[in-house]
Amino acid sequence: MIPNFDEHGHLPIGGYWCHWEEFYDRFRTNKRRGELCDTLEKVLAIARGCGFVAVLVGGSFVTAKENPRDMDLTWITDPEVTKDSVKPECRKLMDETGSEPEYGWSMLYLAINHNEVDIQEWARKLGFCYKTLRDRGTLLLDL
Repeated sequence: MIPNFDEHGHLPIGGYWCHWEEFYDRFRTNKRRGELCDTLEKVLAIARGCGFVAVLVGGSFVTAKENPRDMDLTWITDPEVTKDSVKPECRKLMDETGSEPEYGWSMLYLAINHNEVDIQEWARKLGFCYKTLRDRGTLLLDL
């Protein structure tokens, strides 16, 4: 379940698992956010064929900001998955420079043991906002 925002408009610190429907209903609140959700839905369709385990969604999109510029996506993969071991369309999702021109935002990947401890550690690290110097929460979508 996605928690409420704190007094700064952020999710509480940590990574929160949610289903696509909950994510979509909660964050598709205006035209800009709808456009970003529609793009994410297309990207998720590709990612499901890549063998990725989950996606961590962070940045201003998962805050109360009315018109976020983009989404910060980090794909969680098995440790043996590399850019060289996946199809070209998957490689674009894993490469910051390849995803930006195609989708409008950069994406990263974490080849980690996807146990809950490691995932939560990365969710906290990737939730830090360098603009506000605040920790904030992130969301995790199962693929």
